[in-house]
Amino acid sequence: MGPDRRISKLSYDTESEKIIGMGFKNLRQIDDCIKEYLNNSIVETSTWGNKQGQLWRLQDLLLAGLGEEFIKRHPYSKEGNEDWVRIFSESLARMKKREVKVGTYKLQD
Repeated sequence: MGPDRRISKLSYDTESEKIIGMGFKNLRQIDDCIKEYLNNSIVETSTWGNKQGQLWRLQDLLLAGLGEEFIKRHPYSKEGNEDWVRIFSESLARMKKREVKVGTYKLQD
């Protein structure tokens, strides 16, 4: 992934900051977290009904991999943004309803 004409560098920088804020230290951790879900479009279609762009897809894959831990660690949750907590929780519930195995990755602090 990387910036292209559809997504600005600022968007990637912002997403990177959120991921670092969640406790990811390197790309290996991200790969390990999402590898089980990469070829499984049910993760994003269960959440949104159709495929999404790169950054939303990455967020959905991390949500699937971390499960509830994603919500606890996400900077928006830490800031007390109840709207995002609700969105993440509803997305996670939809994944579970579609029998996506969530929360399989344990992020090391």
